Amino acid sequence: MFCGLYSCTNALQLALDGQSSPSPSPMPQNSIERAWLHHWPGGNQYRGSTNCPSLLSLLKVAALPLRLTEPQITLRIRTIIALGVDVAMPSSEMPIIIEAAVSLEKASGIEVLVDGPTTSTDAESTSPGISEGSLYGPTLAGARASLDAGASIIHHHQDIDLPMDQQVAQVVRINQAILETHPHALIYPAPLLTGASHAEVHQHYPALAEAGCLTMIAVEMGRTVFAVMDETGLPSNSWVNGQTYSEAHDLVMFANKHQTPLALGIYTPSMCYWIREYAQRGLLPKGTMVKIWFGGRYKVWTDKEPTVRNALAPTIKALDAYLEALDGVDLPWLIAAQGDNVLDTPVARYALEKGGHIRVGEEDVSGTTQLRNSELVESAIELARSVGRPVVSGAEARRFLGVKERSAQMA
Repeated sequence: MFCGLYSCTNALQLALDGQSSPSPSPMPQNSIERAWLHHWPGGNQYRGSTNCPSLLSLLKVAALPLRLTEPQITLRIRTIIALGVDVAMPSSEMPIIIEAAVSLEKASGIEVLVDGPTTSTDAESTSPGISEGSLYGPTLAGARASLDAGASIIHHHQDIDLPMDQQVAQVVRINQAILETHPHALIYPAPLLTGASHAEVHQHYPALAEAGCLTMIAVEMGRTVFAVMDETGLPSNSWVNGQTYSEAHDLVMFANKHQTPLALGIYTPSMCYWIREYAQRGLLPKGTMVKIWFGGRYKVWTDKEPTVRNALAPTIKALDAYLEALDGVDLPWLIAAQGDNVLDTPVARYALEKGGHIRVGEEDVSGTTQLRNSELVESAIELARSVGRPVVSGAEARRFLGVKERSAQMA
């Protein structure tokens, strides 16, 4: 896509041209946005567009480190508009956000999902986060290594075989520990799948908010059935994940209350229409991303154990079906595959070429690669470079997504 008389990169350079030294009174991010909308009232429709996010997002990322003042940024906005530069930039120039799913569930955790919770009272159940075999240590190490490598979003699990109150405490502890070293990270934990009700399954979110470390909330829209194969190779058993419409609505309202972005996981294109209804009403907080799930060949958390795919296979035609259903929805999107290495599929490069983002991590690959979390992030960055797109992380990723800093979220 060509943007008017200039490419988006040239327009951005024009906007920042001539600024050789920091200004004493930098223009805040929200003031940049107000100036943009004041001088181009129609600019609002381009913010974070699914197909081509706005030049405004890039102005925020690039201008803030230069500490531009309001008159300086206003002059540059007027210049861009006067020259007829389209705010929509080519997808090849859009920054990429990388999510890392860093936890490998324990075998006992899988058994809990299939057979139901137990009342174990062994040492592992009474010492959350520090006992032998706990997810805590590997999860924290994987999260920090992934963020160091260039990831912006972390998804993690807790020890599902712990009592519920200890699972909640462990989730809070993991989030706090990650934010101690990477304060700009966006983190969302897995649901507490052993909960007997919607309130129990998601009770860690109020706890995270109270502790000041709620940065992202997961909504897995719809009831998704994960197959468990029997000795004959048939999917005669299963476990279920995801939310009903009413449960998802509750989570969206909670996210709005706490100004927290959502990770909207969808397993069928039909869920795009649910997203559209909330997006059109402005009910999806800034920074919300759509995660397009593809079904892999193998059971999640296993070493290439065959299963029935729980979503469409990761193909270009499948992604096109999702993008058609998302057409006009003003949200960034990423791809992910459960039970496969998404980087080895043809849809990975295609998604980045189409302007999408990507999730990688040891949780998802099911033995299809020996790469560790940070190495998978590095491989995703290498793929991004091959299609000519930069990767943003940390504070820059928050600015690109329009997410407030944590202090502002908690205010």
